[in-house]
Formats: sequence, structure tokens, C-alpha cells
Amino acid sequence: MNNIALVFPGQGIQSIGMLNKFSKFFPLIRNTFIEASTVLNYDLWYLLNYGPIEELNKTYLTQPIILTSCISIWRIWNSICKIKPIVVAGHSLGEYTALVCNGCLDFSLALRIVYFRGKLMQKIISNNDGIMLAVIGLNKNQISYACKQAAETQVVVISNYNSYDQIVISGHKSAVLRTELICKKLGAKYTKILPISIPSHCILMKPAAKIFKKYLEKIKFNNFTIPIIHNTTSNINNCNKKIFELLTKQLYYPVNWIKIINYIVRVIKINKIIEISPINILTKFNINITCNNVFCVSINSAKSLVKLAKEISI
Repeated sequence: MNNIALVFPGQGIQSIGMLNKFSKFFPLIRNTFIEASTVLNYDLWYLLNYGPIEELNKTYLTQPIILTSCISIWRIWNSICKIKPIVVAGHSLGEYTALVCNGCLDFSLALRIVYFRGKLMQKIISNNDGIMLAVIGLNKNQISYACKQAAETQVVVISNYNSYDQIVISGHKSAVLRTELICKKLGAKYTKILPISIPSHCILMKPAAKIFKKYLEKIKFNNFTIPIIHNTTSNINNCNKKIFELLTKQLYYPVNWIKIINYIVRVIKINKIIEISPINILTKFNINITCNNVFCVSINSAKSLVKLAKEISI
């Protein structure tokens, strides 16, 4: 039986030309980008393929580009594979992609929301004072300890529990860098500053959340038939009544991807987790979380998409 969950990545996967592996489906992808560029009055396709990378990494442009990229792949998937997922979920920004795919948001409206969201987040943090850093090789208690030791009068906290191997911290730049040094002393195998120009999922985003909530309250969310697992609660939602509240809190709540995947597997009993993304990122986390006991795959090329669609349809 194919009990499928579709999952969608968030910010940080962006790179110039990241959809090149889908050239076989160029017309559908190009049309999706034309649609998005018309909505935002900005040539997203040119930016994605030609840069510059500094522009691509601006949060208010990164977010609609990732949303559009994943929606274009999802549209290809839908045109080939008719089996519907049991549930959808997205990592941070990816939650908006999931809400388009389950019918809660129209694509054009989702684009406007994430563009506004990105502008708002960028505006709150001035002078590049906030960053995010991935830490590999330490557990959550060690990293939490490092954050507390390094914070001083600033903010630095765990923002993403991505897998048992990787945790992300965010906050003021200097505090994050102090935490990085402590993590290395504690034995971290690897640290990396993420290509994200704002400190998502920490208290620094609370001022943005207040404005964002008022913006979302004016939006009418559609009813949907495919349940979604929200970042804020890490469990299932079947209706649209409180989505604006959950999306507001998502700005400053940590993303616990470990809880989300465990809920998908242990509670909903999903046996196939399919990542719709131009880059294999969530699947690495999913394999780590499920200890390779669940079928986890990334559709990050035309070849992998067609192959999987044929296998599932049999």
C-alpha cells in the first residue's frame, strides 16, 4: 500500500540554476515562473538562472523563488502520478508550498504572502545583525548549553531540530558566532552559516509576527481535503480555522522536524515520504530520523521523478 506523505523544503536551498535537472519539463516549469513573475512583477526566472547570488539570497526574493520552484515540480509530479498523498508538510517556508498543494491557498496568493513575509522579516533585522548556523555532531542539550553560555545580553537559541545529527541556531550575529566557538570546543564535527539573511524561528522575529498576524487575518483560506502537519504544533490539522495563528507563531517558534517526521511515521503510519524539491535536503534528515526504516526519497531531477512515479503507479 502506498501511504504517501509529500514534504517541501524551506529557505536555504537556493542556488543559481537549481532547476537545470528538470530541463525535460522546461515548458511547464517556465510557465509556472511566468505566472509567478507576473504576480510579483519581477523576473524570478532570470534571477534563478543568472543571479547575482547576492540578490537571490535576499529573503523576500528567496522565498517566492523556492515556493515557485517546488510548485513547478509538484505540478509535474501531479501530471504523471495520480496517487494523492495522505498528508503534506513543509519545513518553515515549505509549509506555504504544502498549503498550496492541499488547496488551502491559491498559488498567486501564496506568492504574495511569502513576498510580504520575506520583506517584513528582512526589514525587522537591519544591518545584517541576524544569522542562522547549522551544527552537526552535538546533541540538543549541548547546543542549548552553548547558546546560554554565549548569549550574554543578546539572543541566540535553537531554531531548527532538523535531525538527530543536525541542529540549527539563530539570533544576533555576534552571539551566534560566539556559540559556534563553544560548539567547536564541545566537539562539533561541522558548523556552517546558512545562506539566510535573517534569524528565523527565534524571538527576534516576534515584532514581525505582530504585523504579519494582522496581514493574515484579512486573508480567506480555502477548505482543504489533504491534512497538513504544521511546524508550530508538529501534529495534524484538518481544517483552516486557525491557520493564520499557526503561520504567525511559526515566525518565532522553532521548527521541530524530528517531531514532524516521527508523527508522520508513527501516528499516521506513512510508509513513503517523498520530498518535492530541486535539492535533496529533507530526505537526508528523514533517513536519519527514521533510521532508514521508511522509504524516503527526494524528487530532485526529472529522472528521479519519472522513475518514482512509475514505481508508485504500479
